[in-house]
Amino acid sequence: MSDLFATASYTSKAQKQRAREQRFSTDSDLLICVSRELYERKRAERDNVHYLPHGVDFELFRQAAECTEPLPELADIRRPIAGYFGTMTAHNDIETMVYCARNLPHVSFVFAGQITGGDYAELCSLANVHLLGRLPYEKIPRLCAGFDICMLQWRMSEWIRNCNPLKMLEYMASGRPIVSVEINEAKQYSDVVSIARNKEEFCKAVEWELQNDTRERQAKRIEIAARHSWSHHLEELSKLIEETIRHKQEALR
Repeated sequence: MSDLFATASYTSKAQKQRAREQRFSTDSDLLICVSRELYERKRAERDNVHYLPHGVDFELFRQAAECTEPLPELADIRRPIAGYFGTMTAHNDIETMVYCARNLPHVSFVFAGQITGGDYAELCSLANVHLLGRLPYEKIPRLCAGFDICMLQWRMSEWIRNCNPLKMLEYMASGRPIVSVEINEAKQYSDVVSIARNKEEFCKAVEWELQNDTRERQAKRIEIAARHSWSHHLEELSKLIEETIRHKQEALR
C-alpha cells in the first residue's frame, strides 16, 4: 500500500476508491505498507502486514553526487540552489515557495518537472526562480547532485501527511540537506532533515541548512539511503513472500 488514494483531491470517485482499497487490503495474503502511518492503520485491521518503505537506486545517486561536472541546465544558475524535481501540481505549496523566493533573494530556487495544475505565474515571475520543465530521468541524479538544498514542499493534507515521498531517499543518497513539510515519514529523520510547519519555518530552515549542515549529518543521510537500496528491499520482500507461501501451504496440509 503506497498511498491513501481515496483522500487525494484528484480522486474523482473517492467512495469507490476507498471500497477498492479495502477489498484489496482484506483479500490479500500479504500487505506491504510504505509508510508507518499506513502500516499502523492496516495492522489494526488484519494480520500479516509489514512496513517496507520505498527503496532507492543508491549507487546511481551516489555516483552522480561524486561527479564534479555540473549538469548543463544548472551551469548558469547562481548558487546556492534550493531545488525540487517532480510533477508540479496544485498540491505543491506554491505560496510557500513564493514566500521563500521573495525572502531569500540570494538563493536560486530550481524546479524540474511538468506543470499539470496550480497557478505558477507569480512564482515564475521572480528573478531567482528557475523552472526547467520536465527532464529525462537519466538527468535527475546529476540534477539532485547540483542542489545545495533539497525540498519537499507540498500543501499539507491527510494524503500528504501519510505518504512516503520516493524522492526523499534519492535526496538522502545524494547527501544533500533536506527541508520538508510535516510528512510523518520525514519526521522520523528530524535529526538530519529540517521539518517546517509553515512558510516562515520553511524559509528559515532553508537558510539554516545552508549555514549549519555538517559532514556527520551528511554521512548519516547517505547511510540511511544505503540501508534502503532497492536490492536490499528486494531481499526483504522475497523473504516475506516466501514466508507467506510457506504458511499457506502448511495451513492446507
